[in-house]
Amino acid sequence: MTQQNGESIPLNPQLDINCDDTIDLLDLMIMLKAVVGKDIGDLICPDYQAPAYELDGNFNIGLPEAVNLMRVISE
Repeated sequence: MTQQNGESIPLNPQLDINCDDTIDLLDLMIMLKAVVGKDIGDLICPDYQAPAYELDGNFNIGLPEAVNLMRVISE
């Protein structure tokens, strides 16, 4: 991820879970809510598809996906 004027700029728009045109901590917070079993249906894009972030083949948001997003955000 790059920064411009203090704002995050997405590297991969598929990781923008909430469709606000940035990949940021809000996307990570939504992922972490899913990891602990919270319903995130009203927080994600209506047309968002699991394969966009899927890493381990179970088509669920889990720790591998959250860790990957943390790596993207920290770049």
